[in-house]
Amino acid sequence: MNSLMKTTRIPKSLLFLLTLIFMMPLMGFAQDGFTVTGTVTDEFDAPLPGASVVEQGTSNGVSTDFDGNYSIEVSNQNVVLVISYIGYAEQQIPVAGNSVIDASMVPSASTLDEVVLVGYGAVKKKDLTGAISQVDAAELSDQSTNSVTDVLRGNVAGVNIGLSADPKGTSQIRIRGNNSLTAGSSPLIVVDGMIFNGDLSDIAPSDIDKLDIMKDASSAAVYGARGASGVILITTKRGTSDKPTITINTSVGFATDPYKELPYSADGYVNWRSDVFKSINPQNTIDNPGRYDNPENLPSGVTLEQWLAYDGSAGDPTRAWLNRIGFQDVEIGNYLAGQSIDWYDRIVRTGLRNDLNTSISGRNGGLNYYWSIGRTSNEGIYEGEKFEALRSRLNLDAKINDWLTVGMNTQFAKRDEGFIPADRGQIYTSSPWGSFYDDEGNVRLSPQDDSGAGATNAFIDQMFNDRVDLDHTFNGRVYAKVQLPLGFS
Repeated sequence: MNSLMKTTRIPKSLLFLLTLIFMMPLMGFAQDGFTVTGTVTDEFDAPLPGASVVEQGTSNGVSTDFDGNYSIEVSNQNVVLVISYIGYAEQQIPVAGNSVIDASMVPSASTLDEVVLVGYGAVKKKDLTGAISQVDAAELSDQSTNSVTDVLRGNVAGVNIGLSADPKGTSQIRIRGNNSLTAGSSPLIVVDGMIFNGDLSDIAPSDIDKLDIMKDASSAAVYGARGASGVILITTKRGTSDKPTITINTSVGFATDPYKELPYSADGYVNWRSDVFKSINPQNTIDNPGRYDNPENLPSGVTLEQWLAYDGSAGDPTRAWLNRIGFQDVEIGNYLAGQSIDWYDRIVRTGLRNDLNTSISGRNGGLNYYWSIGRTSNEGIYEGEKFEALRSRLNLDAKINDWLTVGMNTQFAKRDEGFIPADRGQIYTSSPWGSFYDDEGNVRLSPQDDSGAGATNAFIDQMFNDRVDLDHTFNGRVYAKVQLPLGFS
């Protein structure tokens, strides 16, 4: 049985109109922003000016005005607002279609009750009015820190710390900028209440418990003029457990050349020498086409006989060409023999960094103890460059009775900085066609026998010098703390 099916066609214009009508609500929802307003207050319903209101996952954000009010246009009605203010817990509030969202901030007790050291004692963060930052070393336990400056770098706002590529690793610290033309601008270092006059590399980062950085003059005023460039207070670790705790920290790393400024290759060096002689002898280059070019690649129309006749050369054309571009005899011999040296590869290396620290700490009755010993061995990126340090610290606190506590903080460090690195500058001065040794096996003072041009053996200082640079430092403090009436100590 056959049936006849009838098909009805919808005009394209009508189909487009229906699609547009259907999509209009969605298009408006996607394109038009949604405005949210509100007020941010503290726990006492007082407005919080300067609170941050940000659309989560974006850089779209505003700050509250003097009355704590804000207005922000978000991408859609389902975003989440992140509201934050210093000293208060962050809040994440879904918009969920609400055009008015008020927030009452809750103080962050976990941070406000933390104790911060100042020059004249210790206060809680919530009572602090000066410009002081604090770094808890426990929060940096997952980072590999080589020095105190590594602990501070990137973790404290307003503190500028340079980056040192040498194996020692300590860098220049600037808290209040370069505030003197003649005197130093480095901050004062205070370790466990005592001014520290040693090298920062003597302090093992694994021994640090907290760092308090004083940026304003009022907090550092107790240290006088020495604190004019800021003060860094370092508190070292104490025993925290009733049972002995043994901690072993070790790290291994590598240091590579941050510049990667590679010199010419052996063939590139020859071409560069040709270009140099063309530029310093332009008239010869014009009058004698191809005079400084490789005889195997002469300009069109110039025969080898004409080229040799420019200066009456005879014999091997390659040797004549190398003489014209100023090659020394040792360079010519190595070029003809195809022997070259990569000075970058000889001088620059991948340095091995190794750090090992062991400590034991605990409390037993009225005695609190912490003892550590560690060794650092860092290679630099240049052959022969190295830094070695041996460090040990002993902290003891003993409570004699209810009103008397005695203790001692001692630190010993031995640093070896007597290693002589290869001269990086010779990467660009020494010819790749030079030789390290002469025909008798002796070290050449200049790879291409041309020391007048600044080319000397990059390792000559290591071969003819013995440098002894050993530093032994010992810092100690013995103290007694007496508890007096009326809360004085």
